[in-house]
Amino acid sequence: MLNLTTLVALNLQSNNLHGELPGEISTLTSLETLDLSRNYYTGGRLSKELGNLCSLQVLNLSLNKFSGNISNLINGFRTSTHVSLETLDLGYNDFVGELPNAIRKLNNLRYLHLR
Repeated sequence: MLNLTTLVALNLQSNNLHGELPGEISTLTSLETLDLSRNYYTGGRLSKELGNLCSLQVLNLSLNKFSGNISNLINGFRTSTHVSLETLDLGYNDFVGELPNAIRKLNNLRYLHLR
């Protein structure tokens, strides 16, 4: 991935992306908005390294086929010293498990979609 350390918004919705989410996305630490909704990330598991995106305010991963335990993602945000996340849309994926207690650390969270 390019050196995009000052990138604040990345919207790749509806681009027919498929496979797994590249781990390098977690190095974009200035991101405030990440929208990868309506793609085909089949069977991909979300890494807790997404928690490195401490400037992130909007994370939309809906309408994909991400799988695995949802607590892996939420617990990743627990390791950040400041979490700015206001919108978390994980709807219409294949996650399992219960929300972990770490969800309480997301003090700025205003919208949560898990359907």
